[in-house]
Amino acid sequence: MTNDYRSTLIAVGWSLAGKGWEDGLMMFAWAGAIVTTALVTLSTTYGFGLHFDAIDSAANKSLATKYTLIPPAISLLSAGAAKISIVIFLMRILGSSAKLPYKLILYIPTIIMIGANIFAMVVLLGYCTPPQKAWNPSIPGHCMSAETLDIGGRAVTVYNAAMDFLCAFFPIYMVWRLNMKTRTKWGLAVVMGGGILGAAASLVKVVMMSNIKNTSDITYSWAPIALWYMTEMFAIIIAGSIPTLRPLWKVIRGLQSTSQSNLSSGYRSNSQPIKKNSSKSKDGSTPAAPGLYTIALRDLDKDGSDLESNGPRSSRERIL
Repeated sequence: MTNDYRSTLIAVGWSLAGKGWEDGLMMFAWAGAIVTTALVTLSTTYGFGLHFDAIDSAANKSLATKYTLIPPAISLLSAGAAKISIVIFLMRILGSSAKLPYKLILYIPTIIMIGANIFAMVVLLGYCTPPQKAWNPSIPGHCMSAETLDIGGRAVTVYNAAMDFLCAFFPIYMVWRLNMKTRTKWGLAVVMGGGILGAAASLVKVVMMSNIKNTSDITYSWAPIALWYMTEMFAIIIAGSIPTLRPLWKVIRGLQSTSQSNLSSGYRSNSQPIKKNSSKSKDGSTPAAPGLYTIALRDLDKDGSDLESNGPRSSRERIL
């Protein structure tokens, strides 16, 4: 029997027929991560990671401080975009079968996260008025107290850690409720629950945030924080991208022979809504149609049963 693995592409959110908002947000997150890494690397050339008094010149002290404050703001933007991408992807999996509690669980924390991250970015970039005073003390103006920076930074970091856990464990909960074999559930849970790594990194960052109030030695005290906000950022991006790696690998290796037109005819584009089932239950209500991705996930389980009954094929052709 020839197994059709087109459903794999749909199950992981990668469709040759069209891409959704989550793809654009994840690419934006990657771009932000590259910029963050470049700025942190640049800051080390001026003395970031050294004690402030150990930096050799006033110019380097100014530039090191400047590039200590800017990268964490961009990392918040990048990590936030990656989390929003994951949430949109999860809603695509649920499709029109998403219940109101699921929507509230995903949307409300996401909206709060957006507001919290905007607040944190404003605090970081507006720590002093004017902003240039943060790295050039000779400019007239004033700065926030270190306690304000500490409280705001810790609060946003703790909330982002909670959001990381939501993005990590909700997919596992969702997959576990699908009607498929336990082995397949475990495989999908590992693939879709990779955000646990980001959640772990965010917990370490919460501990490291105790150094944020030491602004007098900012180039040294903020170095561990930089290490962990970059770790969290990349862990979330990688976790959100893992589900697309298998179909991408198949395309690269030439294993995906189905053309875009065939894919479109076999499975509807991501941008098209799923038609609800017209049949009614005993109580007269019309059940919500399962999401297109949910259907594909169930197809994966069926394909796995076919593989068991017809004997294993090469490891490359296994779903997981």
